[in-house]
Amino acid sequence: MKTYAPIPTVSLAAAAPSTTNTDHRIISILEAYQESLENGHEPDPESLIAEHPDLAERLRTSIESLRLMYRAACGFEPVEDPSSSESFVPKQLGDFEIFGEIGRGGMGVVYEARQISLDRRVALKVLPFAAMLDSRQIARFTNEARAAAQLHHPHIVPVYAVGCERGVHFYAMQFVDGQPLDAAIEELDRARRPEATRDSAATAVAESTQDGRGQKTWPGLSTAIGRRDTHFRQAAALMAQAADALQHAHEFGVIHRDIKPSNLLLDREGKIWVTDFGLARCQRQDNLTATGDLLGTFRYMSPEQAAGNTAYLDERTDVYGLGITLYELLTLHPAFPGQQSQDLLARIAHDEPRPLRQINPSIPYDLETIVLKAVSKSREDRYMSAQEMADDLRCYLDGKPTVARRPSALVRLSKWARRHQAAMTVTALVMAVALAGLTVAMVLIAREKSRTDEALAESRRNLRTAEENRLQAEKYFRQARDAVDRLGLGHAQQLASMPGAEPLRQSLLRATLGYYEDFLGQAEHDDALQTDTAITHFKVAGITEQIGEARAAIVSYERARALFTELASRTPEDREHRRRLALCENNLGLLRNRMGNSEAAIANLQKAVKLHSLLLKDSPDNADTSNELALAYGNLALVYGQSGDLARAETAYDAAITLQESLLEHSPASHDVRAALATSYNNLSYSLAVAAPNRAEQYARKALRLQQDLATSFPNSLDHLANQALSLNNLGSLAMRLQRHADARNSYEQALQIQRQLCRKAPAVHRFRADLAIATNNLAQICSKLGDAPAARTAFDEAQQVLEELLADYPQELEYQSSLAGVHNNRAMVLEQDGDLDGAIAAYRVAIQLQGAAHEAAPTMSTFRDFLNKHYVNCGRVLRSAGRFNEALEISQARLLLWSGDSEQLYLVAADMAAAVVEDDKLQATWVETVAVAIEKAAEAGFADFERLKRDPKFASVIDNLSFRKRLESLQTATKGE
Repeated sequence: MKTYAPIPTVSLAAAAPSTTNTDHRIISILEAYQESLENGHEPDPESLIAEHPDLAERLRTSIESLRLMYRAACGFEPVEDPSSSESFVPKQLGDFEIFGEIGRGGMGVVYEARQISLDRRVALKVLPFAAMLDSRQIARFTNEARAAAQLHHPHIVPVYAVGCERGVHFYAMQFVDGQPLDAAIEELDRARRPEATRDSAATAVAESTQDGRGQKTWPGLSTAIGRRDTHFRQAAALMAQAADALQHAHEFGVIHRDIKPSNLLLDREGKIWVTDFGLARCQRQDNLTATGDLLGTFRYMSPEQAAGNTAYLDERTDVYGLGITLYELLTLHPAFPGQQSQDLLARIAHDEPRPLRQINPSIPYDLETIVLKAVSKSREDRYMSAQEMADDLRCYLDGKPTVARRPSALVRLSKWARRHQAAMTVTALVMAVALAGLTVAMVLIAREKSRTDEALAESRRNLRTAEENRLQAEKYFRQARDAVDRLGLGHAQQLASMPGAEPLRQSLLRATLGYYEDFLGQAEHDDALQTDTAITHFKVAGITEQIGEARAAIVSYERARALFTELASRTPEDREHRRRLALCENNLGLLRNRMGNSEAAIANLQKAVKLHSLLLKDSPDNADTSNELALAYGNLALVYGQSGDLARAETAYDAAITLQESLLEHSPASHDVRAALATSYNNLSYSLAVAAPNRAEQYARKALRLQQDLATSFPNSLDHLANQALSLNNLGSLAMRLQRHADARNSYEQALQIQRQLCRKAPAVHRFRADLAIATNNLAQICSKLGDAPAARTAFDEAQQVLEELLADYPQELEYQSSLAGVHNNRAMVLEQDGDLDGAIAAYRVAIQLQGAAHEAAPTMSTFRDFLNKHYVNCGRVLRSAGRFNEALEISQARLLLWSGDSEQLYLVAADMAAAVVEDDKLQATWVETVAVAIEKAAEAGFADFERLKRDPKFASVIDNLSFRKRLESLQTATKGE
């Protein structure tokens, strides 16, 4: 009889009758029958029934159901006549046409199917036949399928229906085209170690709702060599999505109890899906979930499950499952390897998993901490909810401090004691015996005072020795740390200026980073080592910044800053704490500016300037403090300039230069001061280039003279050569702005000669490649102005290639993206001058796309928005020249959105649009309407100078338009009314 209906809400606590001895006999008979089917031989059902007459009716029904399932699994139905031309007959289960098996596990077989009535592709999960004779398993299968159907979440596989057809129990769910996470982990492992193979017995059987296992490309996970950080971030993002799904389930009172890689599906879009809610591995028990049941694959069980304490299963059990899955996804190793055994259960219940960074040192420290919190032995030490875990994972992804913290040594000892109570009991007994012995000894000592005095003297000597040993140990520790600083950071700094040494330098930095992180793991919660911990966080930040992990560097700087803030408030007389706090603010500002957050960068750098100023006030003759204050002013000026605040930028540069010139006057031989002063001159020159190009050129020449002297004094220094090339490049740009094109080309070619030399000597230093790209782009522009088209094309090609390679290697560097957009814009201008309008339009559109993405990623960076506006203006101009007016109108509307809320810029956009109004009557009406809308938006943003508009020659083509004049008069009236 068919029983199929929409799914009502049901209780998970429904009871079911127990399995009888008769059921066991039937199961044994049918298992033998199924084995014969799978071996290619189908026994005669009637003969089998005749052998067991007392079971005849039930056997007949069961055999029919088993044959139906077998045909579904095999994909065909046998026919009576072997000679028939129709060898296969389509199979069907109720409303579902079955195509074939796509996965199986202990709780069911999954088939790809089509729901006939709705004509949709589904995954059909069928209860194994042996379980169909166990009424408890049927109840669990049905009730928990219905419970899963209550859940509606974008990361939970939805259940469509549950039913029974001819004794076969099934439920239908959405077909997810992808693969289980365990298969993805296997592929990642093979990609990492192609010679290695997984222990097949240790790999969980998938209960998937998909096909395509073994596919090699999955957008949600990275296997690219050298992009480990990408893989770690993707893994964290996937687990955050899964945690969101579990939180939704928990809010409906549904606990999964079997979270593991094979129950997490990764589709072809890189989206994670949680499946098989509550369908735990189980045997025949008296209740749906009896006390002591072992639900789930052993390897992924929580400690409470491994101990058989099913009464304690709650949301934190699923948190553990997520944590242990993330552990395996990050390390590509199971946390607890081994076969399904009591030994494995004991290890899960009592042993700590191996720290992730011991397996793979490149796993971020914070991410390891999150995993270790999630897989804590005690439920109380885990995240209290899946939402807490999701939030902490997103803190890691956003570069914010995480909630998870490493337990102190005392806490770890306490946890160990709780897990090893027997050992602690023995220890307590030993201590009791020892104390009893001590009492006897005290009596004896009291009788012999002379021996007591001698013992006390010996004790004092031992205490002195212990203190000496402690001081000696601290001395050795600091010597070891100083050696690491000297050999790691010191040599890395020397390698920075050595040709071809960048790969070695990166390797050395990573090794040094590993030492510092190990130290932090041991000293994080030791108050006696707080200063050392703060300094180490600062050093870790510097290293992670140098190896290209900017977000991780920000987190480490913030931790160092928090510790130095506390230390400085506790001991305000200690200048070094305040100095290091200022350096933290300075470095955070520079990093945040690189990441596109100029507002936060300015706040950090202003704090750095204030802290250094207070230090200099306390010690006005301290040259180091003066130098650090000057550097902070220079960095603040740089960010002001990039944010468009040129007045404040010039003020800050003046402050930096005043300090540096004073330092150079007192220490004329100081190479560091000369280099810093040259940088300030150069940056101020860049800031003044538009408003005062002649003054800018004077500062650029001052910078060049200092840098040429430094390059001569230190011929092997790559940095001094790079700075010299940068000054030459700036001089070229200024000469071009002053219309001295031949001088500009000469400066660019001198800069390029140095920059090519640098890239040959140190090809792995991306800063040198970026400078080369900028210089070749500039050379291309000047060659175009001088009429040398072949040289211009060659230079543009080189600049584009270098920047595309840099952007592929460092996709987070928005400056590279913006520069690449600039190259396409400049190439488009040359194509426009040559009359290739279609080519110019295509290049401008690429520039808009690239610059738009940079602006969207860092909306506070005014330079990105200014450049994007220029790309829009240029593209719109060429579109109008090509007669593509509708496209030009779209570009103008995009400019309006770009400057939303800025009255002056909106007015300028309206003016440009008015100047471009076409004569065609039909198009003119649309264009004039758009100009009117632009002026209305400007008025909404605060524009009220309508007399200026009437005098502006750009509006001559629309000012006499009747519709426009009415709109303008209406705006004027409204403005006066306000």
